[in-house]
Amino acid sequence: MRLQLVLAIIGRLVALFSMAFVPPALLAVYDREYPAAGFFVLAGVLGAVCGAAASIGYRPPRMLHRAEAMGIVSGTWLVVAILAAVPYVFLGLSVPDALFESMSGLTTTGATALTNFDAHGRAFFLWRAMTQWFGGLGVIALFVVILPRLGIAGR
Repeated sequence: MRLQLVLAIIGRLVALFSMAFVPPALLAVYDREYPAAGFFVLAGVLGAVCGAAASIGYRPPRMLHRAEAMGIVSGTWLVVAILAAVPYVFLGLSVPDALFESMSGLTTTGATALTNFDAHGRAFFLWRAMTQWFGGLGVIALFVVILPRLGIAGR
């Protein structure tokens, strides 16, 4: 397995994902929740910088092996879940609750660790809804794009 290639592709995907922090940041600015806007911008910049650093020297491969493709899918899901938890931590959730909330959204389970919904602003809930939407897109992409290329679609 070409680990550097896997990390480079994960880095490119994480850098692309970091643009998703813009809408909640803009909503937080609109709602005059400036600290929350800063946290979303911080998470976006962190993702863009780390993703760009991981993808230095990336060259598109002619072909991916099964182990590399599965490593990219699972690695991206894990790294994106950690990155998506960053605003939750800064907005008052504990690290385990933030990771749970993030992974819950990205796996589209819909479970929550929240007990007081009034304690958070609209940008927080927009981000929560966006992670669920990305999770749904990820599951669809896994079944429509990735698994057929690996020869295991529909099984």
